Amino acid sequence: MKRTTITLILVTLAVAVVLSGCDLFGTSPKQRLEQFVDDANASPRVEKNLQDHFSPEANDYSSMNTSGYWENSFFDFADRQFRLGSISVGDADSRHPGSRTATSSITSKVSPTARPLRAVFVRDGMDWVIRELVITIGESTEEFKNIAPNGVWSIR
Repeated sequence: MKRTTITLILVTLAVAVVLSGCDLFGTSPKQRLEQFVDDANASPRVEKNLQDHFSPEANDYSSMNTSGYWENSFFDFADRQFRLGSISVGDADSRHPGSRTATSSITSKVSPTARPLRAVFVRDGMDWVIRELVITIGESTEEFKNIAPNGVWSIR
């Protein structure tokens, strides 16, 4: 009888976790990048949700929860409709031991040409969060930072 009760409790707990959408193994780099783009497309967009996808070690992390920060980035468009291409997750970036690097492409309604995207992910508990994000546009790099004197955007 005791074994049946324990089994029933474990099965009930497992079903509750699955139905609640919890990921027992954390958020993967691919899921994190997809969730970030979903939040960038949201209407209304909530800047705190965008910030939550990044590592607190990323430059300008404390500014990412303001609309002004995102209005001066690749993600400033009112007609968002950002779309990711297929995502490939590879090995660590040598500057961040234990990290994972993802590559993809991104388009938007305003910029329908597929732009190369590279993201470096680091662990935050069970989850992967974005440490660096780079979108290449032509010969310049659009990288999400407050405007630098030379006009380069960067999240590093």
